[in-house]
Amino acid sequence: MIPTPAAAGIQGDARRQIADLQVDATRRFAYAAFALAALWFTRLAVQVPNDRPAAWVAALLLFADSLLSAWLLERKPRVAQLAFPLLLIATLGLFLWLSVEPLLAFMIVPVVLMPSVSLPRRGFVVLNLLADAMLLSIGLAKGGGTLSSAYQLALAASIFTFMVSWMATRYLYTAVNWAMASGAEANEHMREARARRGELRRLADALRHNQERMHDLNVRLEQARVAAEEAYRTKQHFVANVSHELRTPLNLITGFSEMMTLSPESYGGVLLPAEYRQDMTEIYRSSKHLLGLVEDVLALAQLEAGEMLVKRDWIDLNLVVSEAAETMRPLIEAKGLALCLDLDAELPPVLIDAGRVRQILLNLMNNAYRYTRDGHIAVRVRRSEREACVEVADTGAGIRQEDLSHIFEAFRMLNRGPTAPRTEGFGLGLSISRRLVEAHGGSLGVDSTVGAGSRFTMTLPLETPSRLEQPILVRTGWPRDHRVNKPTLMIVSDEPGGLFDDQLGRFTIVPARPNEAAALCQHHVPAAVWVDASAAQASPGLMAPVSRAMPSLPIITSRIPGQRDVARRLQADRLMPKPITKAGLERMLASVTDEHHPVRHILVIDDNAQMTRLVERTLASCAEGCYQVSAACGGREGLLLLARRAPDLVLLDLDMPEVSGADVLSAMRDDDAYRETVVVLMTGLDIQQELPPIYGIQVSSQAGFSLPMTLRVIEHLAETLSPRTL
Repeated sequence: MIPTPAAAGIQGDARRQIADLQVDATRRFAYAAFALAALWFTRLAVQVPNDRPAAWVAALLLFADSLLSAWLLERKPRVAQLAFPLLLIATLGLFLWLSVEPLLAFMIVPVVLMPSVSLPRRGFVVLNLLADAMLLSIGLAKGGGTLSSAYQLALAASIFTFMVSWMATRYLYTAVNWAMASGAEANEHMREARARRGELRRLADALRHNQERMHDLNVRLEQARVAAEEAYRTKQHFVANVSHELRTPLNLITGFSEMMTLSPESYGGVLLPAEYRQDMTEIYRSSKHLLGLVEDVLALAQLEAGEMLVKRDWIDLNLVVSEAAETMRPLIEAKGLALCLDLDAELPPVLIDAGRVRQILLNLMNNAYRYTRDGHIAVRVRRSEREACVEVADTGAGIRQEDLSHIFEAFRMLNRGPTAPRTEGFGLGLSISRRLVEAHGGSLGVDSTVGAGSRFTMTLPLETPSRLEQPILVRTGWPRDHRVNKPTLMIVSDEPGGLFDDQLGRFTIVPARPNEAAALCQHHVPAAVWVDASAAQASPGLMAPVSRAMPSLPIITSRIPGQRDVARRLQADRLMPKPITKAGLERMLASVTDEHHPVRHILVIDDNAQMTRLVERTLASCAEGCYQVSAACGGREGLLLLARRAPDLVLLDLDMPEVSGADVLSAMRDDDAYRETVVVLMTGLDIQQELPPIYGIQVSSQAGFSLPMTLRVIEHLAETLSPRTL
């Protein structure tokens, strides 16, 4: 293991401390030698007879050795550390050489033992070898080449002492190294722990700072969400006001001009002069154009809000293309252009919204008609492996390359050159068309050459037709990936195609009447079924076959309100949303007229005099004078006319000043004279705001619900129904 710099530093400090201890041990040995020399001199001085010169020499050398070592220890401790044992060995050797007593050789043992404490291990080995060599040399010299037994024993004792000291110091140094390594490791761990603790402290500070920032961001996000919701409500309110305030007068202008232009007989057979009719035709054309612009703006707002629905069904695309082409053919041929139509007879049914695709095709062909002066317009249907393609090509002015990337942007008006005709509009048609195509899962592209014409290509995915032809509702605001593999929700009601499809955009909606529920469940395998309580009460065993076939299918039962519920809540019989059209009036009249309740006298009540005149004129043209129509401007006048005669049908506006439509309804329901009178409400208000509340929701499953699933349902219900979220 490679030691870290910190561990190496700790080990170096430990070695220096050991060296200092060895120097201190040398100093103590030197002091002890000085004391021994002093005692030796004292003993020799008092000894009688004093005839031992070798002892005097040894004591003197020992005294000099201790003094020299003490002097060196103060100046050069490392030199003194080595010099002291060498001088002791030399003193012992001289003493043994001069002495005749062989037992003095055993003095080698303390001399050998002392360096094991005062010297490093290498120096200890060298000094022991020198001491043994000195003892061996003196013993051989004094024995005439033979060691005496005393010298042999002394040499053996020296070697034994060396071995014991070596082993003792080895274990000591090993333990010291272990202790130093453990201390270094512990210090390293402590250093790392301190560093980690500091890092954790910094992370805790950063986390606390981030939590504070997160709290601030959450507060800002909540404020932004509230502001966005308020902006969305404001936008919805604005769109509703625009729809009511702009479309109503435009509908009046368009309706009156249409009646004067196309049905002049409704004015008592009085014909307008040719110049007036020409001017009225221009008024009608301009009002239609202005109404179309308003419709485009409102459609764009719905697309941006994701509230425009695309009702996809299995449709023959060739038929839709043919109808759109035949609609445009008179206009195109009147300009001197040729319309070429190429259909694919082998094209299978395509899952599309026929009305939306027809709208797209009319917009593309209308653009081609505007920008083509001569030549032709070609509409071609073809198929690839997975797509159906519709091409609309023209020989018009073409589009510059730098403008192709902006062609589908909203409110983008392109300059197609000096030869191109000036056109009216806001530049919304292509933007809306592309979004509608994308809502079908397809794409809309263009390629063009200036002076040679343009070709728009619409691609729609080919899918396998379902065995049961049921429409699929898609919200245009969702990206394509969000519409793929959406769970299916089946709504079983006597009034299918309810008012909540746009709020349930997370699901693929499959509407079904009660008699179709079982077959459609087997085919679509929905994630859940929402059953109208009135239908369930009328047919108690309505969902029994479905529960037996799919026991784990959740069945949600509650009242499903619709337009009839709104009408009943307002004490009326029918609802007819504005704007009022001739086709809408004809459908309404057909629904309320039968052999038991013929409609002859109709009373129109609206605070807008122009609207009453328009409805009156339209009703007069519907059945060529079969209806007797009366008009009242406002609720007060309507009550007066009601008092004179009970009509068969009342067309009543809700939003009126002073005496409102609700007041008129209340007065009619309090009088038995109007019991047979059918009341149809004309309103431009949001119908969902008038829906009655739902007081009970039941969820059941033949297989039952597990406890975790039940807890999740309760959790979501509690969170959704909490007063904080309502």
